[in-house]
Amino acid sequence: LTALFVSHLGLLVFSCTPTINDPCLLDPTPRNCSIYKLPGVYSFLNNSCSMMKTMPSCTVFKICQDHALSSGEYCQDFGIFKEFCNDMGNMGLCQDLLCECPTDSSVLECSIKTLPLPTSSEMQKLVKNICDTSSPMAECEPCTTHQYN
Repeated sequence: LTALFVSHLGLLVFSCTPTINDPCLLDPTPRNCSIYKLPGVYSFLNNSCSMMKTMPSCTVFKICQDHALSSGEYCQDFGIFKEFCNDMGNMGLCQDLLCECPTDSSVLECSIKTLPLPTSSEMQKLVKNICDTSSPMAECEPCTTHQYN
């Protein structure tokens, strides 16, 4: 099934195809969807971040997990998940985020705060720029010999 989101003028704004067959992903606007929670967010982050440790959102996830800060304002799994999907939006469960959180969604977890993190590619450019303009540092060695060139 594909959810179609139409503007008040009757124009198609976007469509999404959720990976989970759930009524609140097909239409997140009814009031009864306000308490909906996307299943599998922690497992998704845990698995994805074990493979992509250098992603900014995965760094935040690890810090939050290592210091038992999951109740902190910016350490809620769903907020970190939103930032992860901002960076890697084409991955499986991220498609469900698009369906769950359009502008007019009534789902409360969609309003969880996120840190304004750079994407992975923005972070790579920032690090490369620092290493290119600074005096030689040992920490810059991976940038000059690896994927950042």
